[in-house]
Amino acid sequence: QVKIAAAGGIAAVVGALNAHRAAAAVQKEGCGALWNLAVNAENKVKIADAGGIGAILSALAAHPAAEGVQKNGCGALRNLAANIDAVAAALGATVEEGRRRDRDEISRLCQATAAGADREAAAQAELGWLP
Repeated sequence: QVKIAAAGGIAAVVGALNAHRAAAAVQKEGCGALWNLAVNAENKVKIADAGGIGAILSALAAHPAAEGVQKNGCGALRNLAANIDAVAAALGATVEEGRRRDRDEISRLCQATAAGADREAAAQAELGWLP
């Protein structure tokens, strides 16, 4: 994760998210990459500085019915929320307002993901894919 960030990977992912906003597959994979990269504390700040939070929020808003985008985007936001000061700064809010807004936004966006996961699990159970 550190080597990917050092090689410009975060900027490349955020750039791809911004350049291909209409492509759900790019948004899904890009959000997934940021989710993975945001496990590292230094990367969280780099993601916020690169505009990654805005790119994730745009992906979620542009593809509300794309479960993969919603899952990966919410996962990335959850990891980033562990460094709430960077999240608040990237959203252009005060720290306290950012905390409240992030909690509300993450909760709202992730409710759709949970509903989608429930539907997916039910379908998998019906097909006999789950034990």
